[in-house]
Amino acid sequence: MNNFLVFVALTLLYFAAASFSEAARRLGKPHLARSFLLCDDAVFGPLSAQMIERSQSQLSEDESNKLVNDVLKAIEPINVAGLGRPERRNWYPVRADDLVSAADKLDASREDIMDLLHRCGF
Repeated sequence: MNNFLVFVALTLLYFAAASFSEAARRLGKPHLARSFLLCDDAVFGPLSAQMIERSQSQLSEDESNKLVNDVLKAIEPINVAGLGRPERRNWYPVRADDLVSAADKLDASREDIMDLLHRCGF
């Protein structure tokens, strides 16, 4: 917590995994998110662990920026909520268009996402 930039980036690991997992389950695709916060995912799990470990040492400004960029790269395949977009300034409202835009990440069509949103009362 002594490096706010890194702390904010690490929270994106949680929010990306949670939002992806929730969307996958609501779409009836639990095979896309088989473990809590994707910890058992062959790619995302180890990457998350490595970045968390890196964050525990004293980081220079350049190392902090590199870690932030690595987090953004790691969450990209599962980012269904528009996380990490600089123009949002760390404010992430629930926006249907973010989920619709990320339909392919969930092996879903636009229509699948629209049905999901309708079922959930969105």
